[in-house]
Amino acid sequence: MGLEALSRGAAGVIFVEQDAHVARQLEETLRHLDCAEGEVIKGDALDFLAGTPQPFDIIFVDPPFGLIDPENLCTLLDNKWLNHDAHIYIEMRRGDAVPKLPPGWAVIRNKTAGQVQFMLVRRAGE
Repeated sequence: MGLEALSRGAAGVIFVEQDAHVARQLEETLRHLDCAEGEVIKGDALDFLAGTPQPFDIIFVDPPFGLIDPENLCTLLDNKWLNHDAHIYIEMRRGDAVPKLPPGWAVIRNKTAGQVQFMLVRRAGE
């Protein structure tokens, strides 16, 4: 989804990828496309979110199903990682409980496709 966003004019995309092989593939793809607006961070998303916050307009949350709690990720994101009126796309395994969202977040869309449940959430501006 990040590559698609870049192809449609996103000013920048940061990919946080724990799998070293996938991270290398993303880096190679960005080099092949001569895309300096994309950056790959090799590592764990929770470690990344423990760092210095930088606000984003759109965030895609696609944790390994069952390994990382989406509710915890949402709470971490709400701590200065989101611009006003930011949108958050969350993927979960179909049938998983919908995460409790931080105050001020509203579900715009909640659907399932195959074994995946996905939500588009908007964080209301302050």
